[in-house]
Amino acid sequence: MDSSDALDIQDQVDQTIPSSTIWETRTNFCGIKYSYVPSLKQSFFRHWEISPCMPVTVLSIIWSSYSVFVCNFFFALKWSYFTFFLITLFIIFYTVSYINIILEGPGYLPFYYPEKSPTVNNKKENIETSYQNHKDSKNRSHQAHQTNGKRHQIGQDDHNCQFEVNLKGEKDYLSGLAVTKEQIEYAKSHIKVPDTHFFKSARRVVIRPDHFCEWCACFIGRRNYKLFFLFNFWGSIYVSFFMVSCFMGFSESTKQESPKVALMVLNMFYLLIAIFFLLFQGFFMFCCISDILKDTREFEGLTKTKRESNKSFMELLEEVFGPRNKFYLWLIPIGAYCGMDDSDLVVGFGGKNGMSNPGNEDTQWLL
Repeated sequence: MDSSDALDIQDQVDQTIPSSTIWETRTNFCGIKYSYVPSLKQSFFRHWEISPCMPVTVLSIIWSSYSVFVCNFFFALKWSYFTFFLITLFIIFYTVSYINIILEGPGYLPFYYPEKSPTVNNKKENIETSYQNHKDSKNRSHQAHQTNGKRHQIGQDDHNCQFEVNLKGEKDYLSGLAVTKEQIEYAKSHIKVPDTHFFKSARRVVIRPDHFCEWCACFIGRRNYKLFFLFNFWGSIYVSFFMVSCFMGFSESTKQESPKVALMVLNMFYLLIAIFFLLFQGFFMFCCISDILKDTREFEGLTKTKRESNKSFMELLEEVFGPRNKFYLWLIPIGAYCGMDDSDLVVGFGGKNGMSNPGNEDTQWLL
């Protein structure tokens, strides 16, 4: 086959793949870069569709509880500073696990996988076509917006510049978003990769999905499953110590000649919250352990997906926590696949034990 035949075949492939999704890089008033998808009118930080309500709420509850513990430690308890240091370490691991669940993400594949991005395959034509589609559907021809205090037009030249930036090595998380009907239908009909599922709500293919976590406002999948387990693991440990501190703090306050009523009320209030957190996170921690040992996930159970797995106990742990020669990092809240591309998670694990690809209905359930 000569080069001209190869180009003709590639052109045919390009024509069947819908245009990739247009996105822009913006900078907020703090100087932090984020991405914006005009067709969705949504902002993203890396791969995460920014939805700060639940993360802010969860982090506020966690760290406000720590402030109650500090008050108890200095005004009511007689614990050692070593215990203070230990509980502080637990809440740091707890918080970092939570944040990294969001930052790592479940592991996504673009709607055009395993083909190359149509924008990369055919730079000028696809950029023009994709932009024209968005312009026609949203009626935003060359819309002006404010970025970094300067006015500039969103147009063909800007998207060509964005393409050049991507070629220079900037991670492209969003070109593979399935936004249009054509992109969604393409993903449903073409992607048949084991251990993956396309979700309309995620607008991408999720690698070995477990569930959508409302607490984190993101999916739990192969890449961040370790972090989800550690969030519940370190959370259960921290909350257990915190519950004891609340109970003892309340008890000690009642013995004082001038009890601090405000601290007593806070202890009772946060004790109730701690009981809820401990029951909730303890349950999910044991569910994670059970699923890891059975080599299954919540989504596979809901869709009644059958797996044929002959992995050893150590291989089951390695898939979640990382290689055994780095076992000392298994309980540290960092990703198990740092430095690996999402597509490597499919190549490295997808065909090993296999999983029948479930239907493409957008089943979503909440934690």
